Amino acid sequence: MFAIRAARAYTGRPLLAKFARAYHGTHDTALAGTSGVPDGISNLVVELPWDDASGTEAALAGRERDVAAIIIEPVQGAGGVRAADPALLRFLRVYADRIGAVLIFDEIISFRIGPNGAQGVFGVRPDLTTLGKIVGGGYPLAAFGGRAAIMDRFDSRRPGSLSHGGTFNGNPVGAAAGLATLRFLTADRYDRLAGLGERLRERLRTGIASAGLDARVDGIASLFQVFSGPSLGGEDPLTPTESLFLGLLIDGFHLAPRGMGAISTPATEEDVDALADAVVGRLTAMQPAAVPIS
Repeated sequence: MFAIRAARAYTGRPLLAKFARAYHGTHDTALAGTSGVPDGISNLVVELPWDDASGTEAALAGRERDVAAIIIEPVQGAGGVRAADPALLRFLRVYADRIGAVLIFDEIISFRIGPNGAQGVFGVRPDLTTLGKIVGGGYPLAAFGGRAAIMDRFDSRRPGSLSHGGTFNGNPVGAAAGLATLRFLTADRYDRLAGLGERLRERLRTGIASAGLDARVDGIASLFQVFSGPSLGGEDPLTPTESLFLGLLIDGFHLAPRGMGAISTPATEEDVDALADAVVGRLTAMQPAAVPIS
């Protein structure tokens, strides 16, 4: 919310461009087009096609000088743990510069993939970055930052400075937990988590294939997403089910209800193997029962 506001203040423009199936919070601009959000706000948001440079240009054609910011999750979370093509991110960097817009990376999910987030992994630097979740070490905490020229808009000594108020701002316990977490998350620990993530995905793919299940697993580094049938058609025919979520709770594993998970630092190889086996077991149990031929 504050990153978008800063971009609008810096550029003097109203329009936000975001990608299909993105999740950027629950404030009005992020939920444009949904119930309770006035048209006056929704009309200032343009949805872009995922991983489509030419489609992005087409969606903004004729409105380039209205665009305050282009915001993207380099690895979408709610969108299915799908990583953007680095070529798209490079295109967005050049395109944003060309039209005078601010490029925002929402790294609240993707900061899990490396010590410098997705921008470090993919080699593309945004103008502003938003962070959350993992930076709080399990406590409620979020952060944003970027180019000094944009962040200076929050300097209260400046005329017309931006407000940065909030009940949870600067929570000392959250800040202490976040600092401790960031000190602990060294490069070698990121590498270890990424290795566990790949081990989990490979074991899941093998188990799914062996059992002939209508399912798949995607992900990057320590992030993963389990999709399960039935196939429904459309862009992503495999949808997660609540049955999988509830079954895994019984087995002692807590994924998001949509089938997304993240591996934490205490996890071992035995833990991820057990999780993979539990997922395959639950997916197998969820398959429709065969109807006997009379």
